[in-house]
Amino acid sequence: MKFTELGLSPKILKALESFNFETTTQVQEETIPLILEGKDVTVRSQTGSGKTLAYALPILQNTSEIAENIETLIICPTRELCLQVTDEIKKIVGFLESIKVVPVYGGSAIERQIQALKRRPQIIVGTPGRIMDHMGRRTIKIETLKTLVLDEADEMLNMGFKEDIEKILKSTPKTRQTLLFSATYPEQIRQITKNYQNNPIKIEIGVENRSLKSLTQYYVIVNKNSKKEALLEILNEKKPKIAIVFSNTKRMADIIANYLNENSHNSEALHGDLKQSQRKKVIDRVKRGETEILVASDVAARGLDINDVEYVINFDVPLNVENFIHRIGRTARIGKNGNSMTIIASNLQLKSLKDYERQTDSNIQEMQLSITEKAGSSSQIEVKKSTRSGGFSRGRQGVSQSRGSRSFSERRPMNRDKSSTQRTDRGFSSKENGDSNGQKRRFDRNKNFSNGRNSRAFTRDDNEENEIRSNNQERSFFEKNFENKKEKPRFEKTDKKPFSKFSDKRNNKDFSNSSKKSNFSKPYEKKPYKAKPFSSNTK
Repeated sequence: MKFTELGLSPKILKALESFNFETTTQVQEETIPLILEGKDVTVRSQTGSGKTLAYALPILQNTSEIAENIETLIICPTRELCLQVTDEIKKIVGFLESIKVVPVYGGSAIERQIQALKRRPQIIVGTPGRIMDHMGRRTIKIETLKTLVLDEADEMLNMGFKEDIEKILKSTPKTRQTLLFSATYPEQIRQITKNYQNNPIKIEIGVENRSLKSLTQYYVIVNKNSKKEALLEILNEKKPKIAIVFSNTKRMADIIANYLNENSHNSEALHGDLKQSQRKKVIDRVKRGETEILVASDVAARGLDINDVEYVINFDVPLNVENFIHRIGRTARIGKNGNSMTIIASNLQLKSLKDYERQTDSNIQEMQLSITEKAGSSSQIEVKKSTRSGGFSRGRQGVSQSRGSRSFSERRPMNRDKSSTQRTDRGFSSKENGDSNGQKRRFDRNKNFSNGRNSRAFTRDDNEENEIRSNNQERSFFEKNFENKKEKPRFEKTDKKPFSKFSDKRNNKDFSNSSKKSNFSKPYEKKPYKAKPFSSNTK
């Protein structure tokens, strides 16, 4: 369907035409007419399906250009998504008159935001925490709000913004129009829909989204210590112009970026520890093509809108299906083709990926690398029980396994003598070897496992011999250091007088009765002032 068939105003159609937007996506086709009618809508759709324009276009058409109050509040989970939505709306606002849009988010100077809010914008786009801050300062007043949008609602709930969202919803009038957009539909979303929406119409695009249809997904199985080499081989073989690598932690994002830079790949890290100005500069460099690879954490996955991303690589398997969906949604956006790759290093990760494949109803194919051909295929991954520790250790055929997973026959044999409980494989000597005269012998100070106790494996004669030697050593040490020496008393008696105020404390000498003059012989006496005679030769 074309935008001209949706009943949009001529100004909005002119703006869409200038950006070469002619046909709608599925979510836009089903959502825009309902929002124009003023109905509450709950939309479940994958990322990259054009959800921003799906609610932005009808909101702009319903916004009064002469209004001086806030009419629309759009809540986003991250700063990146907040700026992305603001930029999309400003593209259309440029063709309209007197409609102002202001973003409010953390990490930016609040004074500048207050000055922008004084210009009385009709549309506010912000994150929950900063919106609550402005509501406390009374710089944002939503008592007359007409429309409220929850964009990426599932991610906001996962990030712990449920209480803030409920406070904001309770502060708005009950006659408002509430629009909820989410990639997934968990129980918390159902509760918000039930409590804060008026007879909402549910639109579920789901797996029929074009972004998943045009996305080719792969996974590769490698050893845990070979994940970096596998990532480097993928990048060298595929040679993408722009790629995004996702990790589960901020520290790992920095490590991967440094590793790729050392191997001639221009890359930068993007995570929550960077300031907002730094994050914006990193994204701008990627959009301009100056940075080839962006290594990001899950927080950045929700707000990244970069065109022509050819590959999304999951260096770490996502912790849940929501993060998996939003990661791969960074490519194949709005009908374009894209690829995703997930690096697997254990049975548990492979099982999680298969669960995500089933939940998203997608097809994820295995790909072989030179590293995987050496290590073995996925069918050779197995879990083996340890015969020594009683635990479990993961191994793969063709790869060296842990010590605890070896069979009993593969271990080094131990020869034990029942009479002496000696072990000849670790240097213990026996009486048959002629070493019973107290000569120096090599012995192991580790645990003796014969009785399960911590004891040295000596024979009876060796124990007696060792005890005599130790007693002699202790006696000689005592004679050398303490015998024929009187113990000094703790406090010695001396003829020295105690310190006084006239004594020299440094040399412990008393000058009180000495004929020699000293500064301490008598107390200080103030001398009377004597005026000097006047001389005419003074200068």
